[in-house]
Amino acid sequence: MSAYVAGAAISATSAALGYGANALRERGARKEAAKTARSTELHQAVREYMAALDAVMLEAEDFPVPPRVTKIDRWVEKEVRGTVFELFGHIVVRLLKRLVYGRRHDDLSDRLVAAAARLRLVAPPEVEALMSEVEALAREYRAGDPRLMEQWRPLRDRMRAEFRDALDGKSPSRAS
Repeated sequence: MSAYVAGAAISATSAALGYGANALRERGARKEAAKTARSTELHQAVREYMAALDAVMLEAEDFPVPPRVTKIDRWVEKEVRGTVFELFGHIVVRLLKRLVYGRRHDDLSDRLVAAAARLRLVAPPEVEALMSEVEALAREYRAGDPRLMEQWRPLRDRMRAEFRDALDGKSPSRAS
């Protein structure tokens, strides 16, 4: 075999090995960039969700304590249910809320729904589980109920700790 042929074979082999090594490096860099982008998106989504949730809860804390429902209230609600009076009452309540509070309540709700939807797209399962706990708590109590705030504060602290763990790439079981 001539020196030219051997040199060409060595050059071709070196070029192929160099190309392969470079392709592997680029693939690793692309994977790392994608991982960083997902992490950044999760950070932003968590930040938006917590800010929207805190705003809603601060507003809920400011509401007066809901009145106790009496037998007369339940009777009136039962008699009015499904009638024109129920529709009329609903419209009047909405109008009064709009006159007193403006669109603030709607704006806060819209902001929270949008932030929750975005976070659900990128959230790991443990974060989604916490979001479900928040939703269950909100369904259980009305705004202004002191029990809501009593249960919200420890849940918020736990959420922050577990969100930080999720952002750092730890699962809650490994974080303990």
